[in-house]
Amino acid sequence: MLYTIGKRIIYDLYMARDSNASKGITGSVWETFEQAKRYRDRQAHAFGIYGVEADWNLDTKNIGEEFRALTRECRLVAIDEKTGASI
Repeated sequence: MLYTIGKRIIYDLYMARDSNASKGITGSVWETFEQAKRYRDRQAHAFGIYGVEADWNLDTKNIGEEFRALTRECRLVAIDEKTGASI
């Protein structure tokens, strides 16, 4: 599982409405929960952390940032923001 951040007000509603909600190919992802959390904590706390069912080596490409971009749409997963475990 990879991790992404997004505005809670948007992502929570999207995931509540669609059990197959996905992150698009323009999405930024991090390899670990800790990396995503560090990035999010430097930004705004209106952002949540979400799981992405994807493989770092197969489903992402390096874009010269501390995160990567997805190369295909991948399913979003609700996670516990304290532990990074899926819920």
